[in-house]
Amino acid sequence: MKKSVIAKRIIVSLFVACALLGVASAKEKLMSKDADGNPVTNLNMLDKLAISHPKYDRPGRKDIVVVGRIVVEPTEDMEFYFKTRDVLEEKMANNDLYRVNYQNYIYSSDEFFYATVEKPSRKENGELDFTVPFTYYIHGSNKLSLYIPINFNFDVNNDTQYVYLGTMKITTIGDDFTIKSIDNVDEYDDALKFLQENVKTRKEIILERASYKF
Repeated sequence: MKKSVIAKRIIVSLFVACALLGVASAKEKLMSKDADGNPVTNLNMLDKLAISHPKYDRPGRKDIVVVGRIVVEPTEDMEFYFKTRDVLEEKMANNDLYRVNYQNYIYSSDEFFYATVEKPSRKENGELDFTVPFTYYIHGSNKLSLYIPINFNFDVNNDTQYVYLGTMKITTIGDDFTIKSIDNVDEYDDALKFLQENVKTRKEIILERASYKF
């Protein structure tokens, strides 16, 4: 797939979030807003959710699971950037994290996401519109959060249950994280293994590659 085509489908913008203070209670949400109405991630919840992955339920009759992975590779001097954003130095050793915004758990950048969506209706002629926002945390830091809205359209069959979207490696430049390039890397075998190890099912898992439409 051409990089220029994929770039048109993915927009990355940086927002600087404020850290929440205090101990998180069970009733606290992952996301909230600061005094100015900007989105804020609860750091305590972020740390807990990053290490508490569930086994995933298999999709229902009307559902499709979209599997993929997102990696952001800044070319900026991140050590300098961390200092200017007052990020703790020990965060530099942490893995990047990301999440599907409608889910309540966090993925490490070396993990595949597991997003359940409804199958397209008959009126949609088998075309699935996968429009899902993600949030990406560089080195797991709430203060370096990237909002990544993703939109792909692809055909699926009536019996499709699992679709592999690909691994999107996004290279950025500058302190505003402008997209330099986007590579879609095929890690199909690893994605299939991920499903086989993490989905609660005794049935054979058939993972189809997405057939993109533009």
